[in-house]
Amino acid sequence: MSNYKSQLKRIVEGLKHTDPAIRHDAIFELIELSEVDDLQFNLLTLEWLAKEAAYPYPTSFKVWDEPSYHLIKFISDFEIPELTEALIKYYPEYSKAAKEEVFRYITSFDGEENELAILELIEQDIQNKQVVLPLDVLYDNPGIIIKLLEKHTELFEVEEYKTTFYRLLSYCLDKNYLDRFKTKYIAPLLLVDYQKQVDEFLPYQNDYDSKFVYGSWKETYLQIRSIMAIYLSLMEYYFNDEMTPFIKEAMTFTDPFIRTNAIIAALQRDIDVPEELLMDCATNIESTEYFYWEILRIRKEHLFPIKEKKQEYFAKSHLFLHIVQEHDFVPETIELVKQLDIENSYNQPIRYYLASVSHDDQVIPAWVGAYALEEDEDSVHMWEGTYLEDGQFNEKSIEEHVQVFMDKRENEKEEDASILYYESKPKLSKWFYTWYLLLAVRGYRAFTTMDPVYITLTTLFAVLIVSYQIYKTKLLKNKIEIVGNVVRYTEKDAHSQILLEDIKKITIQKSNMKTRMLDRRSKVVAIYNKQNKVALEFPLECVSYDEFAIVVDELTDHLKEQPHIQQQ
Repeated sequence: MSNYKSQLKRIVEGLKHTDPAIRHDAIFELIELSEVDDLQFNLLTLEWLAKEAAYPYPTSFKVWDEPSYHLIKFISDFEIPELTEALIKYYPEYSKAAKEEVFRYITSFDGEENELAILELIEQDIQNKQVVLPLDVLYDNPGIIIKLLEKHTELFEVEEYKTTFYRLLSYCLDKNYLDRFKTKYIAPLLLVDYQKQVDEFLPYQNDYDSKFVYGSWKETYLQIRSIMAIYLSLMEYYFNDEMTPFIKEAMTFTDPFIRTNAIIAALQRDIDVPEELLMDCATNIESTEYFYWEILRIRKEHLFPIKEKKQEYFAKSHLFLHIVQEHDFVPETIELVKQLDIENSYNQPIRYYLASVSHDDQVIPAWVGAYALEEDEDSVHMWEGTYLEDGQFNEKSIEEHVQVFMDKRENEKEEDASILYYESKPKLSKWFYTWYLLLAVRGYRAFTTMDPVYITLTTLFAVLIVSYQIYKTKLLKNKIEIVGNVVRYTEKDAHSQILLEDIKKITIQKSNMKTRMLDRRSKVVAIYNKQNKVALEFPLECVSYDEFAIVVDELTDHLKEQPHIQQQ
């Protein structure tokens, strides 16, 4: 451990160097150190790093050259609630990216005090006019958003923050975290801001083309589109008669995303929407999937004009957006060549589509899926597994493409079966050995006084300590793992396991009376199978239960019958 500490000191010195190459090497070394298995540091060392992250580091303004961020990112791997005090103390001196990581770290711990801490940090930033508002963190913590909106409503009128505040407001309204919000204040402000945004949008209107949108316009237009969409979606909630002509106008714009948001606002406010506009958004390859999700959100899916084989439209739209976002080119055409219905590793029916993608005199093979089929053959719901294949489509027959795909799935299945998602062993607290120090003191006193009662009590005390250590030493050999789709408990050399899809419920309960005296009143984790019988049982102290429960929940959230997991 001392070697790691000295390595950290050397890294920090490298981060402070004026030579960017030395800083680069130090950052790389820090990242490598973070990947060391079972890396541990005490609180004092981590607090020192929190302080060092506040140092005014030289930078070259390159993306990677963020020493403050990299130190906070390193610290974030250690889940120690007490560390938040140091992070809060030095927060004002951190870089913007480092501050966002601090938000993520603090909000990873439950408790109202952490929510209040974030609000206080934002308060400091507002006073210093350096507000950091990471949307992903705030979306996961709506309580913070609501308090922020209520306390700092005036920031809707500050150019630097208004877009973020509109986004936060829209998110809370869509998720029903808020039921309207200061309508008399927001509605007229929204109308003025929307008209300003339309003025920025209109120069692009006549020349709209997806090649421009995801190509030469990418850096400017996508931001304008995003803000327009937010304003139109807010008109659902802050509607008044003055907004009607703007909503009707937006339904005629060429951009299918803006049209979609205008149509959704119109449907919510009983403004007539021509059938051909519904069909245009439903069949446009850019907007099909998005339009359907929005129709679902407002619970008016009966108005979606495509009644059969909707999924084929969803698949083309999903693949189009995947390509422009992940591969940075605009397909000329996308054709679905074959539908492949198979089962996943949980024996659930799923569907993939083999597609051909035309681009620059090339025809590229692609797979779209996997669509869930358990409840609906024409569903939009899917597990993301979309990708482009290497090579050209015509280099293989359709059967060969399918065979390559199935071989790839089989290889991935074998790899997935060996992925370790969770591992835990019981730990013997370092403070346990202080009992031996106390026993030594008592033993010395007992045998110097030769008091028979004191000697007897000391002997019993010694028996209890040694017996507990023997028990814990045996327990330390036990292990809980989640490997692939299996929960496995190893006790001595014996293994017991259960498949994730076979779990009905996980509970915490008292151990039974057959167990030894030392753990008779202790708690165990009991995992029940679908027949409601205990299939796996192990001492609670073998796992960090909250972490174990989160992993199981994430690995089973796609199952039709997800297990019930008792909260600790």
